[in-house]
Amino acid sequence: MDSNRLEQLGRRWWGDSWQTRLAATIGVTSRTVRRWIAGDVRIPPPTAWLIEIVCTDDVEGAVAEVIQRREAEGAPKEPKRRKPLRRPPGGRREAKGKKRGEAALS
Repeated sequence: MDSNRLEQLGRRWWGDSWQTRLAATIGVTSRTVRRWIAGDVRIPPPTAWLIEIVCTDDVEGAVAEVIQRREAEGAPKEPKRRKPLRRPPGGRREAKGKKRGEAALS
């Protein structure tokens, strides 16, 4: 999504104060929206998809279109999952410099 499309959608849905209203709707600051408009920062693809979905009358059709576009761009269908963090036996972290079972010296 480019800045022209963003502005077109914003004005259509929210009128003159569209930047602040769009920002509140998608959970970013109005400064971020202004940076997108100025071209200082690229709109992340997932955010662009969200804006397209939010700014439509046909939500189901918009979601289907976003999925098709995403697959055409070669985006993975599911995000990579990270391995869970492993805790040492007993579920507690050890203090630096101490071995398990050692008492602190005072």
